[in-house]
Amino acid sequence: MTDHDPQLVSRLDELEAKLPRILGEFPDDADFWPVFAGEADAILEGLPAEPYAYALGRVDCMLRNQGLIPGEEEGNACS
Repeated sequence: MTDHDPQLVSRLDELEAKLPRILGEFPDDADFWPVFAGEADAILEGLPAEPYAYALGRVDCMLRNQGLIPGEEEGNACS
């Protein structure tokens, strides 16, 4: 397994921890998605390919774990 930048991991952990609060504050999809996308884009923006793929996978898992997007694709298990 590749080691990931601790700062990137920390930012993703913070977003994951904030997700339930964001959902609570913005229960309507029209309000939730722009807020979440803004938070995620701030993390993803400018990342090189490998860290970007890792971060995007983490974001997808966050959304899957909350039931906001369809379940796991083969080979892309969320923990």
